[in-house]
Amino acid sequence: MCDELEQLTSETKDTDAVKQVYTTWVSLYEQLLVSHEQFQKLLEVDHDRELDDAWFQERNKNFIILNDNVQQWFISNQVPKIVVTTAQEDSMSRISRGSRRSRTSSSASSQLSTAKLKEEQRKAELIARANSLADKKELEEAKLQLRMREEELEIKTEMQVSEAKVKVIEALEKSMREDQELEESLIKDEI
Repeated sequence: MCDELEQLTSETKDTDAVKQVYTTWVSLYEQLLVSHEQFQKLLEVDHDRELDDAWFQERNKNFIILNDNVQQWFISNQVPKIVVTTAQEDSMSRISRGSRRSRTSSSASSQLSTAKLKEEQRKAELIARANSLADKKELEEAKLQLRMREEELEIKTEMQVSEAKVKVIEALEKSMREDQELEESLIKDEI
């Protein structure tokens, strides 16, 4: 599953495919954390718990790195946060509560892994929202510029219409003066 997720994020821009595989991966990862927690409870010797937890945490680093990479892929592809289901929330809650009997480094590590996963998802959501806000700002600025350009064009058109009317009125006045002068000239000639 990890290899498939790594391959998808490196070879495709198909957000739906990555979301689907990532959601399955998160679910399996949460099951792994729960199983690890339950296994830790079964170990009776602290030393065995510590050895198992050290082994688990070494492998868990790779899961955390993969999750970071996928979150960065979501950010770079402007994908909104993947919604965690109620069942997944319950699973994460069980992990973070742990048991009173086994408050070992394993429990703390599981809690930290879960908390980090949730915070990384939250961070990806915030970055996507910030990108959307920047896009929205650009869109609003473009709309404002368009409205201003439209108003400028309307004013320019009204000015051109007004100038044309003035020219028509001036031509009419000139024509009326010429007619009047012609009429006066004709009257003088008749006398």
